[in-house]
Amino acid sequence: MPSAVHNMPLPPGWQMMFDSSTGRHFFVDHNTKTTTWDDPRAYVVILSFKLVLENENSSKNSWLFVMCMYA
Repeated sequence: MPSAVHNMPLPPGWQMMFDSSTGRHFFVDHNTKTTTWDDPRAYVVILSFKLVLENENSSKNSWLFVMCMYA
């Protein structure tokens, strides 16, 4: 995953924790009371890019694309 994603804040209600038995970080979604190994910030970048591709002519979505590429 690009280091720029690691510098982004987690979505509201999310927390990153460390599992000492595996040596890996995992993510807690307090909104749904679930956990995952997948970083939710990566999903936000992919989703934003998908929105740009579907709506090329929107200046708002072009801005999203720039933020994702240069975050």
